[in-house]
Amino acid sequence: MTKIIKCIFFIFFIQFSSVLLSTDTVKQDEYILIADNKGLENERDQVIKFFSYACSHCYALDPFIEIFKKNNNNINFKYVPAIFSDQMIPLAKLFFTLETMNLLPKLHESVYEVIHVDKKRIFTDKKIFKWAEENELINFVEFKKIYDSFDTNNKILYAKNLTIKSQITGTPYLMINGKYLTGPSLISKSNGGFSPARLEQVVKQLYKK
Repeated sequence: MTKIIKCIFFIFFIQFSSVLLSTDTVKQDEYILIADNKGLENERDQVIKFFSYACSHCYALDPFIEIFKKNNNNINFKYVPAIFSDQMIPLAKLFFTLETMNLLPKLHESVYEVIHVDKKRIFTDKKIFKWAEENELINFVEFKKIYDSFDTNNKILYAKNLTIKSQITGTPYLMINGKYLTGPSLISKSNGGFSPARLEQVVKQLYKK
């Protein structure tokens, strides 16, 4: 239900705001140029959302991101869990495990709701395993095997390195073509408030640069 309400709000907001903002060009304070983007060459021609399941702002932004993806299926888009410390690794491993099991369409939103609606702090391996074992959509034996796998640990290393190279200081952020960063905080600061439609427009224009 919460997801439906959010989606209705964002659809209305995007349709209304896009009329007002459709002719605006991107302002310099709406994005950050990554000064040294060495090592980000493989991230060109795509938009990456850095997020954390523990981040309430990431949770609030997610319905817009899903609408953005549907409205712009010509843009390569992917999620990467930001890892600033070892404490963030378990939730990142949870994401990559669900991704490998093709369960993100069914459970990505559910993980957010468990943390932010049900207020369950599933931030450790032990608590994540308990949640997964109790979830009827998850084959727990397969889940645990993938969670602890070499492939998942490689993805964690990739996410760690990308977090550092992107120079982000928090979440959520969107990285465009391995060169630009933008997000709700920059859009809000520049425009006196957050507009999902404005964020979409900025991302699309930066993607074309």
